[in-house]
Amino acid sequence: MVDNHAIGRRIAEERKLAGLTQEEVAKHIKLNVEILDAIEQGIIELSTEMLIDLCWALNASADYLVFGKEESRENRPMQNLLMMLGKKELDDIEKQVKCYTKKQEEN
Repeated sequence: MVDNHAIGRRIAEERKLAGLTQEEVAKHIKLNVEILDAIEQGIIELSTEMLIDLCWALNASADYLVFGKEESRENRPMQNLLMMLGKKELDDIEKQVKCYTKKQEEN
């Protein structure tokens, strides 16, 4: 049996851990904020599509959100920041990291 309340609590926890508001997450995944709030309260059952979108937006595993299985939280702050960027910004950052890495290898 699916525990929608526990899933909702974990979603809210991950959102807060990422430093995001309901409005920010809802906008990112193109979802009405009232629906996200109802999901976090356990009122609405998640569809597979909503679960995937939330995993992506919160950088959380489906195993954790659905079953509460712990996951590594290493590098979470950086991952959370990167998740909110668009393709152009990510491409720019990738170029900068490659430059930095190359420079470090030379030293």
